[in-house]
Amino acid sequence: MKNILISFVGNHDPYGSGDTEGPLLTLAGSRDFDDIYLFPSGKMPGCSEKDCTEGKAREACSLLEKKYSHPVKCYVYPLILDDPTDFAQILQEMKKYLSQIIDHYKGGKVCFNLNCTSGTQQMSACAYVVANAGYIPGVKLWQVRNPHVLKGKGSENAERVIKIKSHFVEEENILSRIRQYLGEFNFSLLGKECQRLENISAYLERKGKARLAGSVFNAWHLWDCMQFRGAQKQLQGVRDRIEDTVGSRDLIRIIDKQAAFLEKIIQGGEKENAENLTEIYFNALRCNARGSYFDVLARTWRICEGILYYRLRENWEIDPRNPLGSPDRELGRNIADHLGASQSNNINNSLNITKADIVLKQVIKDEVYMDFMKSTSVSAYEKRSTDRKEVTLDSLRDTIRKQRNSSIIAHGMEPVRDLDARNCIVLTEAMLKKFVKGSGLLFKDYPLLPKYINVLTDFLAE
Repeated sequence: MKNILISFVGNHDPYGSGDTEGPLLTLAGSRDFDDIYLFPSGKMPGCSEKDCTEGKAREACSLLEKKYSHPVKCYVYPLILDDPTDFAQILQEMKKYLSQIIDHYKGGKVCFNLNCTSGTQQMSACAYVVANAGYIPGVKLWQVRNPHVLKGKGSENAERVIKIKSHFVEEENILSRIRQYLGEFNFSLLGKECQRLENISAYLERKGKARLAGSVFNAWHLWDCMQFRGAQKQLQGVRDRIEDTVGSRDLIRIIDKQAAFLEKIIQGGEKENAENLTEIYFNALRCNARGSYFDVLARTWRICEGILYYRLRENWEIDPRNPLGSPDRELGRNIADHLGASQSNNINNSLNITKADIVLKQVIKDEVYMDFMKSTSVSAYEKRSTDRKEVTLDSLRDTIRKQRNSSIIAHGMEPVRDLDARNCIVLTEAMLKKFVKGSGLLFKDYPLLPKYINVLTDFLAE
């Protein structure tokens, strides 16, 4: 395996005060390197000698090539900097050469090493930035201590050179990304970030917490995919393992709450109820946060259909999937006659959303339903416009129906905008709260609300 050293060059290279070896020579003397790449600040018109370290880099190269018993190649890549303390300039120049160096060794067995001491403070900071951004694969970071501050510990190279463990920085980066991804409810990606955190964390407790959090995020991903049994099973598995974990009391309470909610959805089967209809609504909200506007529209239509099914079943004893087999046989027959189904071979087929609406309005004459849909106005976005206007729920549902039919969800190719998705959410929220008993309480205390999700991130960050 080739050992590669990459280093800036500062005013203390190759030698510091009193002819003490500078950080570059010290690091090179403590390890065997095969190839060395130096990044000095190049000669620029009007720059002082102090700001230009290209000459020092070439002197260091000559010394380094003689330092080892084996052949070593040393390369100088001057950075063209108007100001050696300008972060943007340093990063731009550094990355230009780094990409060439990394490509040169691509496919080979190499170990990259980065000197984080030589150069200006801004150069050292840039070294940390590129390292923690993963720009240099598998890089090792090195710090060289000033011999004058070792206070009797000696000045041998091995004592001056320290390997920097940068995982703590990356841990904070991962935690920051987790908080960012939460806004999009991207549970699958969150699970992968937790796996990475488990792999790199230097703290045993955080490793364990990352493993548990990753399992919870994966359960929530199954939940988001409406695989409710799988989600419940995985949450229960976490619950069984988390008992003795420090700071887990609130998380246990939330997992129990979520498992109980999922059980209600599972037990409900195919029949619409407050839990499964509210679940589809919040699933649509998560789709909206991710920018999946077609999915919002598809879920909206299912919610609207489900609400009508719920009302027929709960308020009028009509089975929307088999009207003639309803508890109210007479009303079921009236519905079939009105729809012309009693003389057809399809009398046991489900009512679709259009027929369910006709039944409630024309056969049952459901005044509560009709009045609410015709008289309730909401502010909605107009088609192909950012303007809003007051429309009735009936009118908004008809607009959404036409949009669905003209999109790839049904028969067309038209796109769905973010504003269209907002209209969908306005419609379903109003209808759920009015017609589905218990949904109002669930809106306030749905077990996958951000306030509950944040308990997991707090648990992980502690």
